Amino acid sequence: MNCKITLLKNPNRDEIIDGICPSLSSALKKAGHEVEFAYADVLSDGFEEELVRLARTSHAVIVGDIAEERITPALSGVKSALKLYCELRASRGVTIASDCAGIYQARRGYEWTEEFGRAAFDTELISELEIERCARVAYELAEREGKPLTLADRRGLLTSSLWRKIVSDINEDYPSVPLKMADVTDILSRREHADILLTSALLGDMLAASLLDEPSKAFVGDSPSALYIPSRKEDIAPFILKHSFDIPR
Repeated sequence: MNCKITLLKNPNRDEIIDGICPSLSSALKKAGHEVEFAYADVLSDGFEEELVRLARTSHAVIVGDIAEERITPALSGVKSALKLYCELRASRGVTIASDCAGIYQARRGYEWTEEFGRAAFDTELISELEIERCARVAYELAEREGKPLTLADRRGLLTSSLWRKIVSDINEDYPSVPLKMADVTDILSRREHADILLTSALLGDMLAASLLDEPSKAFVGDSPSALYIPSRKEDIAPFILKHSFDIPR
């Protein structure tokens, strides 16, 4: 198989790309594959369109040592083009899986209230399918790594009841994965966790800010094609090899 990987590389110096590419290339060639690296020029006109074009024909898109805020619109285009719906963040033995939408793609606006005057609202709407597909990503990861899966929510608040019902029902398909339920405030108070954590986008950001130190990130969907943002502190190469190329760790 010809394995195509698109790279977003810092044109000056990129220790992340320079560090991860040799190990990926070596593992892929050892498995009998050919490797093709394509480079998206972050400084060129039309960069966003070019990145999406490359991403559509790649097994993996890897972001190097580039500030995310500089390329946020481009990365959003990749997520949309590849239909990536689950974000994985890993650091120090903890992995947080969360949906990519949630409150950040909420219905929002303003309304007038008699008591307080003008008010703003953000209404999160999440479907059973959105929860199920993200939960299955987390279950697959927990099964592969031999770890329990913990659903982190606000017990009895937000959309916790729907999350708990669907995640519990899916557990029947993964009998080897122990399932736990935990309030996010309890997890934050302990500040230590070694399970796979499944949660919503908003709570995922809260947990990541507290538990993770410069995590590596992966945005995944139904196909092997995915978007990866490695960090200097977390080796994401084994996950890339398994998810996008089905090469065991």
